[in-house]
Amino acid sequence: MRFLDIARGSLSELEYHLHFLANEGLISLDDARKIDKVRIDTGNLLHGLWLSMKSKTKTTWDHSGNAIHEELGVYSPEFESEV
Repeated sequence: MRFLDIARGSLSELEYHLHFLANEGLISLDDARKIDKVRIDTGNLLHGLWLSMKSKTKTTWDHSGNAIHEELGVYSPEFESEV
C-alpha cells in the first residue's frame, strides 16, 4: 500500500511538471495532452490496485513471507567456471 501511495504521489509530481513544461513552451500542448492521458490511465490503474489491496484481509494476504517455500539442497554451494 505504501508503494502505491508513493507511485500516486509521483503521478501528481508529473502532472505539475507537464503543466510547467507546456506553459513554458518546452513541449507542445499536443504532447502534454498525450502524456497526461497516459498519466490519467496510470492513475486509474493504481487506484484500482489500491482498492483491491485495501479489500484484502490479513487472512487472504500473507504479509509474513512464509508463503514462499523452496526445497532444500536445490542449489550447490560450489562455483564451477570454465577457464
